[in-house]
Amino acid sequence: MDQLFERVCTVTDYWDEPRAGVAEFGGAPHVYRSVFRDDLDERDSDQFELSPISAEVLARALEDWAISVRWRAAFDAGRATLETHPALPEVAARHRVLA
Repeated sequence: MDQLFERVCTVTDYWDEPRAGVAEFGGAPHVYRSVFRDDLDERDSDQFELSPISAEVLARALEDWAISVRWRAAFDAGRATLETHPALPEVAARHRVLA
């Protein structure tokens, strides 16, 4: 079976696989969130809620994601501590605005 794959733009929650963030669906950006199955007391990795977002919200999400990626690179290189997570001090104020 041919499956189409679309771009995952951000991952804001991760547990074994991406659980929340922004991704394309049908070629348009959406916020996604995995569904928690109360009846099974576990996440159903095949079920996600999607909500379309505007180009402006996408741009802000991508900017905030880039801030997180730069923090992670600095952390992995030993140039940032957990106390600064999720943004380097010089962009922490911007991260708060975007969040």
